[in-house]
Amino acid sequence: MKSSKKIMAMIMALCVITGALSGCSSKDAAISPAKNNNPSNAAFMNDEMRTMLSDLRRVDDDGYLFELSYDYDYYDSAILAIMDSITQLDAGCSAFTTYNIDGDFILARNYDYNHPDKNGDPSGLNLLIRTAQPGKLKSIAVCDAFWLDQSNYSRGAFDDGTTDISNIMIAPFMCVDGMNEAGVSVALLALDTKDGETATNQKTGKDKAIHSVLLRYILDNAKSVEEAIAIAKQYDVVSSAKQEIHMIVSDKAGDTAVLEWRKFGTDTEQRLYVTYTNAVTNFYVGFDDAEDMYHEDGSVREKLTQVTGLTNTYHYGYGHGYHRFNGIVSAMDRYISEDAVPTDNGVKNASMLNSQAYNILSVAAQEPGMEKTSLTQYSALYDMANGRLGICLERDYTKEYVFSFSLEE
Repeated sequence: MKSSKKIMAMIMALCVITGALSGCSSKDAAISPAKNNNPSNAAFMNDEMRTMLSDLRRVDDDGYLFELSYDYDYYDSAILAIMDSITQLDAGCSAFTTYNIDGDFILARNYDYNHPDKNGDPSGLNLLIRTAQPGKLKSIAVCDAFWLDQSNYSRGAFDDGTTDISNIMIAPFMCVDGMNEAGVSVALLALDTKDGETATNQKTGKDKAIHSVLLRYILDNAKSVEEAIAIAKQYDVVSSAKQEIHMIVSDKAGDTAVLEWRKFGTDTEQRLYVTYTNAVTNFYVGFDDAEDMYHEDGSVREKLTQVTGLTNTYHYGYGHGYHRFNGIVSAMDRYISEDAVPTDNGVKNASMLNSQAYNILSVAAQEPGMEKTSLTQYSALYDMANGRLGICLERDYTKEYVFSFSLEE
């Protein structure tokens, strides 16, 4: 089950590109003083909402990323009612955690999804939001705006002067990754289920929450991985439109866990499984039910490969993303010292430069392909100790946009 040639090729690619990427330039996101004049005419909108949305700003020249300080009460009943119209949330993605060279713990993640624009061309539109709700932790998070309006939200739409931006109001509950001021980071990733298995749909009588809403609850309230797990246990988690997702959670103390909901083995109902690990892609990381996935025509989607002899031990489950996973963990292993002390949960963490973390993300990044979960829209580094978020857009690792919890920082 081992494909050593492919893994070695990926590791060699890391070595080749290290020099080029180490020269990546960083810049704080530029804020234009102009007010956004796109319409916001949905029936639920009020003047306070429109005033806030007028501060929406483009970050990059091509319009892939916008930012907004979200200071409206998103727990308002009018906002919560809109969530009933959400029909889908999905993503490909890869993620891992490591210390940087300064000893700060970071979550590194690629966000992958191949969205078409109105012409059918690959596109992306992402929204970075800052929140500081009374009684909640400050956070900074990224929303794939396509999921807010699949018909109209693609590259450049938020400042084209014509696209209605009202649906941005539900963005806090539709983020795909984020970090709070207590040093907790969370990211959502697609997850494949076997034939006969159903997507997450817990039915224990608790309040229900889709994965992105649970992400918001964690960002607003959790100060550690264990607190995040405790919050997850308070809800019956359900998948949006039967799209299966799992979640990686990390904190500045160096803990990382992947949360997965499954009915497995002797389980009579779906339950939460927690696996302490340092990497995840698109198959269950908590199980040893390794099996290839096939297309409808019977052709294999991805041949399973497995790397042995690494510092940490990993499970391989049904689905796809094996090759990206193997490339990530093989590369990370080079940065785990022999005297690295394991966490209380038995994981030995790597230590590397931020540029080296981007190198690993670049090898796992995906060009536009046939599958929806191809096309890396952005790569992000969440520095949980310093409240620093770095983002490289559209697989361009020569430019990093840097964000913090407030515009003034």
